[in-house]
Amino acid sequence: MNLLLVAALCALGFLLGSLPFSPWLGRRFLRQDVRKIGDGNPGAWNVGRAGGLGWFLLAVVLDAGKAVAAMLRHKGS
Repeated sequence: MNLLLVAALCALGFLLGSLPFSPWLGRRFLRQDVRKIGDGNPGAWNVGRAGGLGWFLLAVVLDAGKAVAAMLRHKGS
């Protein structure tokens, strides 16, 4: 694997990991700041506290999807 590809995959992983889906879901659809609910963590658990099981599952799938997308991109290279 060449150095340029490694650098590109690292950048892709960083960018995907920096997408904060849980706060976005809370703000856009639940009209709440999930960081002010429960333990203050902007994660799927607090999305679930704010919106219920369906929103929790959506947040988990979106967060896990970031990791899966990076792994699939790496496998395909």
